[in-house]
Amino acid sequence: MTSKVSALPATMRQRTNLAVAALNAEVGDRLCDANSSLAIRMALRSDGRDVRIRRDRLEAAYPEATPKLAVFLHGLTETENSWRNHADDHDGDGSVIYDSRLVAAGGNTTRYLRYNTGLHISDSGKRLSDPLTAVVSAWPTPVEEIVVIAHSMGGLVARSACHYGEQTHEPCIPAVRHVSHLGAPHLGEPLERLTSYSPGCCRRPS
Repeated sequence: MTSKVSALPATMRQRTNLAVAALNAEVGDRLCDANSSLAIRMALRSDGRDVRIRRDRLEAAYPEATPKLAVFLHGLTETENSWRNHADDHDGDGSVIYDSRLVAAGGNTTRYLRYNTGLHISDSGKRLSDPLTAVVSAWPTPVEEIVVIAHSMGGLVARSACHYGEQTHEPCIPAVRHVSHLGAPHLGEPLERLTSYSPGCCRRPS
């Protein structure tokens, strides 16, 4: 699946990724259970591809790695590319985005993470500690600080990851200094709270 998508033109590839993300938001748990090639696996992303978390791969992908990491978590039905939406509105060419501002302001190395938004929040939270711990271990320079910037569902996943990480004493947790939530529905979405009273409703939190 990855090789076929990577071979497509950039515009078509982005549309395909959005379609796969929407499919995963709806039935991602079933795709995962079936071990489908359409199931999104949680992974760091760079230039439209998964990054294997090994020191040599990280050194090649991030030659200007700093001790401060900023990790972006997208929301429901989104991908890591969603953080670039409407960037053209600011400077006309899309060069000014969240990560470019963070790099300029504080010397952070910014990383995007893609995950399956059709899985339960707690499941994604438990899975998130694995790549974060792996990154801390394999990062080219000792990690002093991790900042998580999370949109919508991503905020719930980040909170869940910190909760489970503290319980299991994951080595990445002490480095997590700040979590910024953008529109995270910590009290539940109004529609979600309404449908939760419907008999037979089995929708996951969004």
